[in-house]
Amino acid sequence: MILGADGKPLVAEPEKKPGEAEPKPGDKPDDLLTMPEGLGPKAEQRFQKLVEANKEAGQKVERLEQATDYFTSTLREHRISQPQFELATKTVGLINKGDYDGAMSILQEQMQQLAVLAGKPVPGIDALAGHADLRGRVDAMEITEQDAMQLAQARVNQQRTQQQAQRQQQERAAVEQQQTASHAAQAKVDQATTAVDQFCANLQRTDLDFARIEAILLPQIGALVAHLPPEQWVAAVQRQYTMLKSVGVPNRGGPAPAGSLRPGGADNPQSQPRDMFEAIFKTARPA
Repeated sequence: MILGADGKPLVAEPEKKPGEAEPKPGDKPDDLLTMPEGLGPKAEQRFQKLVEANKEAGQKVERLEQATDYFTSTLREHRISQPQFELATKTVGLINKGDYDGAMSILQEQMQQLAVLAGKPVPGIDALAGHADLRGRVDAMEITEQDAMQLAQARVNQQRTQQQAQRQQQERAAVEQQQTASHAAQAKVDQATTAVDQFCANLQRTDLDFARIEAILLPQIGALVAHLPPEQWVAAVQRQYTMLKSVGVPNRGGPAPAGSLRPGGADNPQSQPRDMFEAIFKTARPA
């Protein structure tokens, strides 16, 4: 929904038809995949192809969502970080490629780290291989193997704590960056809606055809700006307004139509179409 400078909708809500019941919680919306009435044979074929493509795309998206949900939940459950995941896949990849020496080198390094973290020696694994200074002091009989393991364990835990703090800092910085980008995007939207509001306000004061063109342009606004950056909204509305005015607007000076392009527009019941031009655009309005 596009909002104006005062926070009210730029595009009016669809009017409720006389006698139409209010929607109840749980009511299903109209099925957009139901073929409209009155289509020609070719149009029916095209519509059917679009329906089938839409269903296939929806099923594909659902399968992808299930796969990614399982994957991310598994990583989250086991507290697996990105570097750990990359190391694990690299190791398995080396095994699958037949590079057993490369895989053993990685696994041996991991066993050394696990021995230090657990504070227990592992047969055939030099836990102090990554701590040359401590290994040298043990070999010189300055400290015992167990004391060296405890020192190595404290050193590794400190490194892990620092790495975790660094990751958290990076995550916070990424969140702040996203929030800044979001605020900038919202500011552009606010500027764009204000520009459209001012454009419509000027036309309302100067163009006698504004009320009639507004009724036609109103249901088109959402689709008109949906895929445009906010800075192009007012230009798109201006082009569409100029095009509608060039084809001629019937019943100049008649009663004001329902809805309004500008915030705070009137919401009066709309009369029946008076000619073909008006009927076409009334048919295009959302139900």
